[in-house]
Amino acid sequence: MTFRLPENLSSSDGATVEPLAVGLHAVDVAGVRSGEDVLIVGAGPVGLACAIWAKILGAREVVVSDYAAHRRDMALAYGATAAIDPAKDVEVVYKWIAEQFRAWAAAAARLPPN
Repeated sequence: MTFRLPENLSSSDGATVEPLAVGLHAVDVAGVRSGEDVLIVGAGPVGLACAIWAKILGAREVVVSDYAAHRRDMALAYGATAAIDPAKDVEVVYKWIAEQFRAWAAAAARLPPN
């Protein structure tokens, strides 16, 4: 499916529509809410879009993980609160994930049984 860009929209601006739409869909499916912490794996175009939307939706911490330094720099420029190298910051990643799972497990324990 293709769509003609409006005359007042440049090709380079038009090229950002798809990653922004995919990023919005991803944070919507993930259920990102205000005040939550988010870990985004990968700082390519879609990962950066996820970081942007997570911040717009009010995420407290937006941590982006990527091997490439220039992509981590871009993530910070686009609003990530931290950018980590998964090859060097393994303990940070494990600690963050463990903290999130503890919070999820505690929340799940409060749910009524089905």
